[in-house]
Amino acid sequence: MDMPIGTIVSKTFTMPRDFLNPAAGEVIIETRVLIRREQGWAALPYIWREDGSDADLSITGGTRQVSWIHSDGSTRSTNYEIPDTNQCKTCHSITRPETGSGRNFETVLEMIGPKARFLNRDNDYDGQTVNQLTYMKEQGVLVSLPDDLDTIDTVPLWTDTAASLEDRAKGYLDINCAHCHRPAGFASNSALFLDYWRPVDETYGICKTPVAAGAGSGGLQYDIVPGNAAESIFDYRMDSNEPDVRMPEIGRTLIHTEGVALVREWINSLVGVATV
Repeated sequence: MDMPIGTIVSKTFTMPRDFLNPAAGEVIIETRVLIRREQGWAALPYIWREDGSDADLSITGGTRQVSWIHSDGSTRSTNYEIPDTNQCKTCHSITRPETGSGRNFETVLEMIGPKARFLNRDNDYDGQTVNQLTYMKEQGVLVSLPDDLDTIDTVPLWTDTAASLEDRAKGYLDINCAHCHRPAGFASNSALFLDYWRPVDETYGICKTPVAAGAGSGGLQYDIVPGNAAESIFDYRMDSNEPDVRMPEIGRTLIHTEGVALVREWINSLVGVATV
């Protein structure tokens, strides 16, 4: 999507007080704002006051103690980390040739969430079910939308068991990992690229030896060992909370056990087992 100067994209993060009781409400924690200015995108993190009355700009980020009742009925807590402006660059930066030059490269910020493949699904608008892209077109904020929406990839929700296991796992890795793991992204030196549309081959991690993982490999030999998640670096790094091991490396203080289980199930389902 081509966003004109003046575009504002915001994302607000909340924590449910009780996953078993939606009526308990949510605690609002932070709002991240991207503004498209003449010189490019600017990233602005806002931290909400504990009483929820307003949010304050915090260039240096911060932490927030949060607790909740989890879906298993247990009470959990964590020090929620709010990124500073410089950390935003880790996920939102790409390296591209400078304008008018084929040799010099520059690193710039870009938005990573609003992609057509994530928005090509129905949503409820004032009691009516409408495709999100169609709704944006009807509101006059989106042009050049194809008449046939089937020509646009649709990434299924990772919880949608009606979709194939592989599509769910690839969709999960796309939204959580591919903004860095792509040729122009922050993790391009890993040579591991996880865009949803890519085939599952060596570039996607199948029997691929790590290039820049360092201690993060855990002594394992391959990113993905088909049929054997326990020997796969994917599983090892997703299932760790150690700062020099965990993936994603920023933006989380907890292990997403459900996401790990999904990717683990997918790896174990792959045909063929590499010798390790």
